[in-house]
Amino acid sequence: MRTVPIYAENNTSRLISTGLLSLLKQLDDHVLALNVLRPLTVDRETQVRQNLLTWVENIQNRPDLPLKTEQRLLTLFAQLIEEKFKTLTYKELSQMLQLTPLKETESVREIRHEDRIELLTKQIRHKFRFAESTVERLIFRLQQLSLHDLDDLFEVILDMRTLKQLNAWIDERLPQTEPH
Repeated sequence: MRTVPIYAENNTSRLISTGLLSLLKQLDDHVLALNVLRPLTVDRETQVRQNLLTWVENIQNRPDLPLKTEQRLLTLFAQLIEEKFKTLTYKELSQMLQLTPLKETESVREIRHEDRIELLTKQIRHKFRFAESTVERLIFRLQQLSLHDLDDLFEVILDMRTLKQLNAWIDERLPQTEPH
C-alpha cells in the first residue's frame, strides 16, 4: 500500500492509501486510464486476447482525444501487454492493434538520432583527435542534422581528412536560417 494524492473536481487534493491495482479495478470500464493500464489488472494472456479489441475501442472512441495522443496511449498499452505477457510479441500486438510500427514512432526516431550522434562523436574523436572544445561544437552542429543526414555522414566521414571538410559537409545540410 502507498499513499498517493487524489485530486477532486475542485482541484483540492486528498491523500488516500491505496494500491494502484485495487484503484484501477474500482474504475468504470470506460475510463481512459483504466483502459490504457488494463494489462496491469489481468493475470492471464487469454484475458488479454479475449478483451483486447474492446479495450482498444474504449481508448479510440474518445472524441476529445487528439490522434497523436491516442497513438501514444495505444503504444503504451501494447508495451504494457508485451512486458507482462512475454509470449505476445510487439509485432503481434502491432498487427492486432494496427499500431504504427515501433521504428516509425517519434520516440524511437529520437533515440536513433541520439545514438547516431553518440557513435559519430566516437568516430570523430578517434579519427581526428580534435580538441574537446572542437568536438563539443561539432556535437552541437550534429544535433541539428536530420536522422537521414546523420546516417549519410557515417558513410562519408571515412573519406574525410580535415575539420574543414567535415564542417563543409555539415554546412550543406544544416537548416538554413533567415538573416536577422
